Amino acid sequence: MGVSSRAILAALVDGRAEPATMAELARGRLRSKIPLLERALSGLVRDHQQQLLAMPLAPIDFLDDQMATLNTTMAERLSALTPPETVPVPVAADEPAGGRAPHVAAAAPLTFDQAIPLLDTMPGVDRRGAEMIVAEIGTDMSRFGTAARLAAWAGVAPGTDASAGKRRSGTTRKGNRALRTGLVQLAHSATHTKETYLATLFRRLAARRGKQRAMIAVAHSILVSVFYILVRHEPYRELGATHFDRLRQSQSVERLTRRLEQ
Repeated sequence: MGVSSRAILAALVDGRAEPATMAELARGRLRSKIPLLERALSGLVRDHQQQLLAMPLAPIDFLDDQMATLNTTMAERLSALTPPETVPVPVAADEPAGGRAPHVAAAAPLTFDQAIPLLDTMPGVDRRGAEMIVAEIGTDMSRFGTAARLAAWAGVAPGTDASAGKRRSGTTRKGNRALRTGLVQLAHSATHTKETYLATLFRRLAARRGKQRAMIAVAHSILVSVFYILVRHEPYRELGATHFDRLRQSQSVERLTRRLEQ
């Protein structure tokens, strides 16, 4: 399904089956393997084989065209929308871990055209993902008040189950299924980025709590970042892969020293 693979398959279907010609269709890092591609593409392709190759590609191209049409329509409709007139409501600028967040007066909500490029600056979030997010939550965060309420509404907030002073494992609520599903997909993409806070967060949590819980935690972190991006009207600020080490620098030094001594 990659660009190079589809170009080579199209050449086979069109009858342009010279190995050197097809190998030159490679893009990016694959071009370093052109000699190997020529060897792999050496063979005989007859008419009936070209017909069989074209059959599974036809519905894929049809669905790609439909998705492109829907994306264009969605972009046009989002551009035409503007946030409704609202009375300014206090919005949490920061949320300390141990108490209520201080409140500041909310700025005028962003338009959809302004919000989507800002959300697109997050790792793992492309324009389609940004459009999905603003379509579900809008751009006016005063309706939620805090990032914690937004995460709870979306169904990516950590669950709590406590009784008699004991805290047991709790599950997340269902929340907004479309938004939750989309956030998990974006979290999958974010975990494959290099030298980013979100990828490091996933690896740290997956080692202790499992991959599924770690993925929900990354989705939660993405939504919290979305809240503050829309409130502050600022692009995403990358904390980096070493963020956790900087938070506990002395503990990291001691731990790594023990490892070296061992």
